[in-house]
Amino acid sequence: MLRFEIGRDNTTGNALNRVHRRHFLLSGLLICGACGGGYTIVGRDRYGCAAHRSKGICTNTLLIGRHELEDRVLSGLKERLVAPELIAAFVDAFNAEMRNLAISAERESLAVKRTLVEIERKLAAIIRVIEDGGYTPTVRAHLAALEQQKTQTEMRLRTCKPAPVLRLHTKLPELYRSKN
Repeated sequence: MLRFEIGRDNTTGNALNRVHRRHFLLSGLLICGACGGGYTIVGRDRYGCAAHRSKGICTNTLLIGRHELEDRVLSGLKERLVAPELIAAFVDAFNAEMRNLAISAERESLAVKRTLVEIERKLAAIIRVIEDGGYTPTVRAHLAALEQQKTQTEMRLRTCKPAPVLRLHTKLPELYRSKN
């Protein structure tokens, strides 16, 4: 539960004003083209220059309805963000990154497999030494260390999963437009 005490500054400014201030989609994002000040809600669902309204230092008297402005901004974003060249660039970059992830996962898996082959080659050499009668405490310690490395490497190999190969359809903008 929010609690504001009279006379107490909870963050900055008047706490009671903050409680009653409404927030909208474009709150804090609009700037006056004349003075560079903020465009805020100055009436019932209308944006206007805050510097003109509160300080009188700006000559911009234009007001615009909140709903009209939000509709214009959202439709502009919708149209521009699905421009074919932007979508094509996104699809290309996404597919390239997915290929890089798959290649990286494959390289890691191959490196682990090579390490496992090398450990098994060393274990086979130690077994040959033991078969030839060269079983010593040093060989025993080396054998135990290699067995432990082999177990850890096999566990790493089991946890290495190749990156999924995901691709976005090159006609994504057309598909998106057909759905809307």
